[in-house]
Amino acid sequence: MRRSDNLRVDEFGADHNEGISELQFESLKEALGEGINFVHAVETGLSADPTMLRGILELSNLTIISNSDSHSLSLNRLGREVTVLDLNRLTYREIIRSIRKNKIVKTVF
Repeated sequence: MRRSDNLRVDEFGADHNEGISELQFESLKEALGEGINFVHAVETGLSADPTMLRGILELSNLTIISNSDSHSLSLNRLGREVTVLDLNRLTYREIIRSIRKNKIVKTVF
């Protein structure tokens, strides 16, 4: 896959099969335009380093979450990484509020 100096985004926003047409952007703002105002969080992959991500100025106002996939055939891989949110109640609205306000307790690896 091609890379720009700063950020690589394909048309689906993630790494997918080779052969998919790709677009290159230098920033999230360039990629999303005014839509960036509706982005409150970024979900990272299991190999991402949260400390390194916090060093990217463009991500400083976004909540960074990380959760392992739940589609693995190996049950020992389920739940190997999870973001713990600060919730008053377990409701959809409360989960969204917690993410939008960066109410992250911790990420467990």
